[in-house]
Amino acid sequence: MAINVLTVSGNIGRNCEKRYTPNGKCIADFPIAVTSGFGEREKTSWLKCKLLGNRAEKLTEYLTIGTRVVVSGQFSIEVWMKGNEKQYTPELLVNSLDFVSKSTADPMKNNTHQQQQIAGAIDNEFDDDIPF
Repeated sequence: MAINVLTVSGNIGRNCEKRYTPNGKCIADFPIAVTSGFGEREKTSWLKCKLLGNRAEKLTEYLTIGTRVVVSGQFSIEVWMKGNEKQYTPELLVNSLDFVSKSTADPMKNNTHQQQQIAGAIDNEFDDDIPF
């Protein structure tokens, strides 16, 4: 048995985009910038995040550029062709998503209303479909 779970925090790099599969299932994706190191050794890596189903439908409007989030899920590498050359994109199928306050002094300041709206939108819904 293998365990494949990755948890990272970062800022959303562009507004979340959603689309639908031919059978009507919603897929939303957004990139996050994950920064590590300090000073001259600081490095930013980009991770493509995907949400599926009901959560994708309801969270898209809240996943906007600059929003700080913590995401956790199944990590994979998407392989695709650009011309004759293979390209590789790190990707995360998100199982858990938390919004992080921008204020370090008071984490809940000016964020309570948005968190209540989001919590109401999600209602802890899970898809009945097994993803494999």
